[in-house]
Amino acid sequence: MAYTRLSKSAYNAVLATATVLKNGTGGGAPALTETASNPMANLQTVDRFTVWASGASAPDPLYVHYDLGSDLSIVAVGYHAMRVAAGASLPSSVVVGSRTAAGGYSGTPGDYTTRATLSAGLDVESEITPASARYWQFTINGIPGAAGCTLGKLALITQLDNLGLVHSPGGQVTITQPQARTRTPGGVLASTVFGNPYRSYSLPFLAVPAATKATLEAYGTQGTPFIYIDQDGLAFECLPSPDFVRVLRWSPADLFDVVLNFEALA
Repeated sequence: MAYTRLSKSAYNAVLATATVLKNGTGGGAPALTETASNPMANLQTVDRFTVWASGASAPDPLYVHYDLGSDLSIVAVGYHAMRVAAGASLPSSVVVGSRTAAGGYSGTPGDYTTRATLSAGLDVESEITPASARYWQFTINGIPGAAGCTLGKLALITQLDNLGLVHSPGGQVTITQPQARTRTPGGVLASTVFGNPYRSYSLPFLAVPAATKATLEAYGTQGTPFIYIDQDGLAFECLPSPDFVRVLRWSPADLFDVVLNFEALA
């Protein structure tokens, strides 16, 4: 069983100002595949709901190339908010590969060293053997041809904060299906389901040292999304509760009780 891992938006190299989307820039780079209202550039926004749309009849496989500006050590890769039209299947996989600055940029897919093969899902994040590289390729396989897919962001993670524990006993996860409920004149309960289910977390971390407290506080007080990877390796993009509370324990000294409250974004 793995420990709880967290990563800030600031640790996603795709979102860095120095990172350049190579698609559509020539020199053998893949073409831009997008719709007018949902361009590929949207993959480099923090907001997962500002999406890129492949549009219908997208190429299969579809390649997305990034230039990070220099070799950066990447420790995890993934993607977030992948969706397809109702009844369609998600893309079959996303393969992530890299090339170093010394190797130079290449528009040839086979020139990239594979770092991870990711399965389909709404949010997927995977630790990799740390790889230092400048050029990165995402290969999206099996995009449904009729309507394509949309994607909130891609991820090249430079830092994962591993807490060294899952959490203390009593961690609570609440799964909510948004719906409107009414009763008929005869007293029958009727519900209209809408939107995607989402999860709310309340994870206790009891008697933790100051360093762990500081890490939890950094995530519990920020206003931008962070990535939470649970003990089973499932990834979620989350926002913390507006309030963060820590309690200093006097016995034993210099330990803290912290409850990290956050919501996974649908």
